Amino acid sequence: MKIQKSRRFTLVELLVVVAVIAILFGMLMPVLAKARKITKQSCCINNSRQINLAIAHYIADFDDSIPYVSTGSYTPPNTVKYWSENFQDYMKSTNILQCPGKERKIYTTSAVGHPLCDYGRNFSHLATSPSHTQAGSQVIKLRLVKNPAKVLELVDSVANHASHDDSWLVYCPLEGTTTTKQMNNVDVRHSNRANVTFWDGHIEPLKWSNMQTDENNDILWFHVN
Repeated sequence: MKIQKSRRFTLVELLVVVAVIAILFGMLMPVLAKARKITKQSCCINNSRQINLAIAHYIADFDDSIPYVSTGSYTPPNTVKYWSENFQDYMKSTNILQCPGKERKIYTTSAVGHPLCDYGRNFSHLATSPSHTQAGSQVIKLRLVKNPAKVLELVDSVANHASHDDSWLVYCPLEGTTTTKQMNNVDVRHSNRANVTFWDGHIEPLKWSNMQTDENNDILWFHVN
């Protein structure tokens, strides 16, 4: 009775198997990378939705008043509070202020005591600060906003300073110098788009060019009411 010897893979066959696995892995990597980006954008949208709800609850409790983008003064003693701090009691966690798609930087100085915030509010118009005089900056009642479905409430943002994080605000790109328009803090970090939350609660991913040139931009940035 003959005993059959077990057949072993040859070197060529092993190389073929390895090559096939490498090809499959190469095909899957872009798909997985895209899936991760979509997941991060979905988490970001969920964060924006929770922030919108927190602001809505604040507004309901304070006679339809929109929380200012910032209050206080940088003059010592520093009493500045950002919008993200003025209604923290309405948030379950400040983690919703941080976008999973944001590339975190390390700054030489930081706003001590202020929570990290990757979403900016319009610091040029609409409830900006008690000391501001720009058009619409003292409109603090939501019922006075004529087109809440077209006016920006929050947008993905990034710091424009090399030394500290100021991503809690964005500037209107329709005014100022060319430099300030380019440095208005909007961050198109999700497939070249930024998630924009409007005052009626809906969220849209928009390209930066759309936020600069669309016909309704005067309303979007509350340049006009």
